[in-house]
Amino acid sequence: MKRATMLGVVLHRNDALGQAVIWCEDHADLAYAPIAESAPAVPGDLVRFRLRRAGDRRIAGEVELVAPGEYPDIARGLGPGAERPGRRPAPVA
Repeated sequence: MKRATMLGVVLHRNDALGQAVIWCEDHADLAYAPIAESAPAVPGDLVRFRLRRAGDRRIAGEVELVAPGEYPDIARGLGPGAERPGRRPAPVA
């Protein structure tokens, strides 16, 4: 029986380590895809993949490109100091 597919967005790709990091549509843990499984996906691409577990990691396999460059600025919007549209810092009393 084949596993169901999931959509995700490539957040990061590290050719030296041979893996890509994918933000999954279920908003659970990130998935890691071996470069051989994720080529030619790059950050910002919308991809479809099959998910499996390897210990405590989620591994994306059979990665296919759905929409190249669909979210070009997504990686910039994550992490410390990221701009978040519509959110303003609380006023200091």
